Amino acid sequence: MTSECESHRRETDPDWVVSRDCDQPPQLASAVVDSKDGPPRRTIYPSDVDEISLLAQWLTADVTDFADLGEWR
Repeated sequence: MTSECESHRRETDPDWVVSRDCDQPPQLASAVVDSKDGPPRRTIYPSDVDEISLLAQWLTADVTDFADLGEWR
Protein backbone atom coordinates (compact mmCIF):
# COMPACT_ATOMS: atom_id res chain seq x y z
CA MET A 1 0.00 0.00 0.00
CA THR A 2 1.23 3.47 -0.85
CA SER A 3 1.70 5.75 2.10
CA GLU A 4 0.58 9.38 2.10
CA CYS A 5 4.22 10.51 1.87
CA GLU A 6 4.94 8.26 -1.11
CA SER A 7 1.83 9.54 -2.89
CA HIS A 8 2.94 13.14 -2.36
CA ARG A 9 6.46 12.31 -3.50
CA ARG A 10 5.12 10.71 -6.69
CA GLU A 11 3.35 14.00 -7.52
CA THR A 12 6.29 16.29 -6.71
CA ASP A 13 9.36 14.27 -7.77
CA PRO A 14 9.35 13.48 -11.52
CA ASP A 15 12.27 11.05 -11.12
CA TRP A 16 10.35 8.83 -8.69
CA VAL A 17 8.44 6.10 -10.49
CA VAL A 18 5.95 3.73 -8.94
CA SER A 19 6.77 0.19 -9.97
CA ARG A 20 3.81 -1.55 -11.57
CA ASP A 21 3.33 -4.85 -13.30
CA CYS A 22 3.39 -3.75 -16.96
CA ASP A 23 1.65 -6.96 -18.03
CA GLN A 24 -1.39 -5.99 -15.99
CA PRO A 25 -3.20 -2.82 -17.13
CA PRO A 26 -4.70 -0.58 -14.44
CA GLN A 27 -8.22 -1.49 -13.38
CA LEU A 28 -10.51 1.42 -14.25
CA ALA A 29 -13.99 2.14 -12.99
CA SER A 30 -16.47 4.83 -13.96
CA ALA A 31 -19.45 6.61 -12.51
CA VAL A 32 -22.04 8.86 -14.16
CA VAL A 33 -23.59 11.70 -12.20
CA ASP A 34 -26.67 13.53 -13.46
CA SER A 35 -26.75 17.28 -12.95
CA LYS A 36 -29.66 19.69 -12.75
CA ASP A 37 -27.51 22.46 -14.23
CA GLY A 38 -25.89 20.67 -17.17
CA PRO A 39 -25.27 17.42 -18.97
CA PRO A 40 -24.50 14.19 -17.13
CA ARG A 41 -20.80 13.83 -16.22
CA ARG A 42 -18.73 10.63 -16.28
CA THR A 43 -15.71 10.18 -14.02
CA ILE A 44 -13.13 7.50 -14.79
CA TYR A 45 -10.78 6.47 -12.01
CA PRO A 46 -8.45 3.59 -11.08
CA SER A 47 -10.17 1.15 -8.75
CA ASP A 48 -6.92 -0.35 -7.50
CA VAL A 49 -5.31 2.64 -5.71
CA ASP A 50 -5.52 3.93 -2.16
CA GLU A 51 -7.79 6.85 -1.22
CA ILE A 52 -4.95 9.39 -1.07
CA SER A 53 -3.75 8.54 -4.59
CA LEU A 54 -7.32 8.59 -5.87
CA LEU A 55 -7.55 12.30 -5.03
CA ALA A 56 -5.28 13.06 -8.00
CA GLN A 57 -5.94 10.14 -10.37
CA TRP A 58 -9.28 10.71 -12.07
CA LEU A 59 -10.80 12.27 -15.18
CA THR A 60 -14.26 13.83 -15.49
CA ALA A 61 -16.02 15.04 -18.65
CA ASP A 62 -19.49 15.33 -20.13
CA VAL A 63 -20.95 11.93 -21.02
CA THR A 64 -21.20 13.05 -24.65
CA ASP A 65 -17.41 13.53 -24.76
CA PHE A 66 -16.83 9.78 -24.44
CA ALA A 67 -17.00 7.46 -27.45
CA ASP A 68 -18.07 3.84 -27.49
CA LEU A 69 -14.99 1.96 -28.69
CA GLY A 70 -17.18 -0.74 -30.24
CA GLU A 71 -18.67 1.84 -32.61
CA TRP A 72 -15.21 2.98 -33.78
CA ARG A 73 -13.71 -0.43 -34.60
